[in-house]
Amino acid sequence: MLKNEPKPNNRKGDYTKWFGFGIEFGGVIAVFCYIGYRLDQSWNTKPWLMLAGFFVGFTGMLYLVLKEVWNIWRK
Repeated sequence: MLKNEPKPNNRKGDYTKWFGFGIEFGGVIAVFCYIGYRLDQSWNTKPWLMLAGFFVGFTGMLYLVLKEVWNIWRK
């Protein structure tokens, strides 16, 4: 390789990283929804705790995504 020649851009790792993050995003939301669903069944508050679990899981994972994107932009 010559000095001024750009290095090849190997971004395959980026795709797998974000794919894994998407699976984690869905999994965390599913777990919080399930916990809310079970609490709704036992306390007879359908569907409020399941919805609360969804929003807690979604908000937490959205925070992690934004934090990761912020760290990429700062590099």
